Amino acid sequence: MLRDTINAIYPGHPVTLAYLIAHEFSTLAEAAERETGALTSLAIPGSGGRVGSTLCLLDYLQKGLISLSQFFAMADQEGTSEKDFDCEGAQRQADGLKPWLVFHLQAWLTCLPTEGHQIPLADVQR
Repeated sequence: MLRDTINAIYPGHPVTLAYLIAHEFSTLAEAAERETGALTSLAIPGSGGRVGSTLCLLDYLQKGLISLSQFFAMADQEGTSEKDFDCEGAQRQADGLKPWLVFHLQAWLTCLPTEGHQIPLADVQR
């Protein structure tokens, strides 16, 4: 399984973290739980700030406030903003996970209480 081979390059690109969060938790609501969610999970290997911002981006996507293309653009901008870390490596890792993330988000977000929210595959930048 691909999930077993992923270890986010610190502090964690939001795409990589979103992929890991979607694998670890059944719903975004579960992932956002304060005491048992992604911010406290040892299965999500990223900085607390980066995990929190990833949860916010996922929430915006789930609510339809941003498109999938906007999600990726915002994630890429944040993922390459750290000067003291391997941003290029993190971006390569994230780029490789984007198609997998789209696949998982289609199933993951549709199980959330968002009426009619579907992520079109054509919305993915390859």
